[in-house]
Amino acid sequence: MTVQQLNVKLDKVISDLQGNELSNIMVGIGQDAITNIRERIISSGTNAEGKQFPAYSQSEMLVGCKGFKNKTNCSKVFGKKKNKDLKWVTLDRTDSKGKKIRLAVLEGGYKKFRELNDLQTGFVDFTFNGRMWQNIKVVTGPENAKGQVRIKATSEEDNNKLLGNTKRKGAILKLSNSEITELSERFSNGVRDIFKKNGL
Repeated sequence: MTVQQLNVKLDKVISDLQGNELSNIMVGIGQDAITNIRERIISSGTNAEGKQFPAYSQSEMLVGCKGFKNKTNCSKVFGKKKNKDLKWVTLDRTDSKGKKIRLAVLEGGYKKFRELNDLQTGFVDFTFNGRMWQNIKVVTGPENAKGQVRIKATSEEDNNKLLGNTKRKGAILKLSNSEITELSERFSNGVRDIFKKNGL
């Protein structure tokens, strides 16, 4: 290979490392990062340091039937006989029909609320209906071609939920050291493939 041929190949490598090829690598790494974080938390409730997130709250909370996943679960709390035994709070807000919103006080807090919705409470998995995890995605943009990738909740509701959960429980979208090592290896392999594709 002549110096001129080598320079041509190197120019192609540099072009790939500043364009779509690098973007594709970074988007793939971002998607793998989301998968790793989500699977770790949903399966074991552990943070990036390998410790479990603080347990679900057992402090009293206000609940209404709309918060439940289905009407059967709602009836466990709001059944006709049970209804009169509950403590009720009337909010200053009104519903879509203009009526003041009334909510029941649930002893046992969010942990009890999850149990009433047939959800596990052994550890915190940040999963109720699954929408927050579904809406955490890779943000694609020019930064990908610079070797950067961002992941975030893509709806305002789920972003607020993610921020609130992070404030209460600690960093959720943080990678563990082993996950960083794994993703770094994927990056290295991707760059190596670019060199191979260009005959180097």
